Amino acid sequence: MAILFYQMFIVFTLLITRLIAPRKLVLAALLWTALTVVNLFYPPLIILQLAVIWITFGLLNPNQKHTAGSQQ
Repeated sequence: MAILFYQMFIVFTLLITRLIAPRKLVLAALLWTALTVVNLFYPPLIILQLAVIWITFGLLNPNQKHTAGSQQ
């Protein structure tokens, strides 16, 4: 259960970063990535955590372009 709460904490911090300082979202994701690589030694957990970080980043990224259904 602790792993699930930690992943939710990562999502929460990225969400808060997106709301407070959207330009720092990449930095926050990179910091979480660095912490993951330095602190974890169990490959499945590393993969899970990196997926959570970068999928959340992809969903929250303020610079992403939505092309489906939009006319430019």
